[in-house]
Amino acid sequence: LRWVGGTAEMTSLPAYAMVGSASVLAALFRAPLTASLLLFELTKDQSVILPLMASAGVGSMVGDILDDKIERSEERRRDRDEVS
Repeated sequence: LRWVGGTAEMTSLPAYAMVGSASVLAALFRAPLTASLLLFELTKDQSVILPLMASAGVGSMVGDILDDKIERSEERRRDRDEVS
């Protein structure tokens, strides 16, 4: 943890960009652990682990929630089509 310009900075800006890409990977494939391990192997930077785990977990949860909502709306649409 470093203090830069009055704000706390954990790591460099490109590392956060890589954390974002790993979060997208975790959300798409529902594999937060795989995304975490891949990014850690690429960066070898231990200061990225905490933001990575948090964002990968949130991304995976959001993906699950959206998937459930889409499935429910498709089921409702099929039920409406069967009735009419």
